[in-house]
Amino acid sequence: MQQKIRLHYINEHLQVGLSDIKHDYLLSPELTLLHPEVYKGKLVDHDKGSNRCISFDQMKQGLVKPSSVVKEQVPIWLLK
Repeated sequence: MQQKIRLHYINEHLQVGLSDIKHDYLLSPELTLLHPEVYKGKLVDHDKGSNRCISFDQMKQGLVKPSSVVKEQVPIWLLK
């Protein structure tokens, strides 16, 4: 089963898409949900299981508004 996710903003330099402030996705090498957290008083998005952190200030610098839709594979038992 596939789930459609609408990305309202995309930062092509960082390969990050935003559907809203709480749901950010890393677009490459595969679609991955980033988890927002506060680090040293700043909002950052952290890839689970990785050391990579992207600050929200970095993301805002290169945002464009192309409004695109990506598809994500979801297990069937999750939809029931």
